[in-house]
Amino acid sequence: MTDLLMNIILIAIFTGITAYGDSRGFLYGSAAWKNNTLSTIDALKSLSGFVAGAVGFVLMVRYLNRINLKTPEILTLVWFAATILLVAIGSGKFLTWPKLDQFIAVLIIVGLGYLVYRTGG
Repeated sequence: MTDLLMNIILIAIFTGITAYGDSRGFLYGSAAWKNNTLSTIDALKSLSGFVAGAVGFVLMVRYLNRINLKTPEILTLVWFAATILLVAIGSGKFLTWPKLDQFIAVLIIVGLGYLVYRTGG
């Protein structure tokens, strides 16, 4: 297996870890305050998700750097696209959105990628 292929596989794995961890952080964080009272369990699940996401992000960056993707814009775009996808799917609501809204959401992510590319990110 070539070094490039191995790096791409590891990028995919660590992107999945960071996106999954952060999506859990966002989803549990939004549920942490119930009836104006902190749910300690949801708060701890949220914090755990963000910790896992941060570890995954740092490792993802290592392998992105190995294939010369080093700018903060590119790193953030990879993280954002994967995380927002998992938040939308994890909430269980994305698939209930009207098709036009789903299309616009995907278009926005593609548009962000285009802007990063066009501005030299």
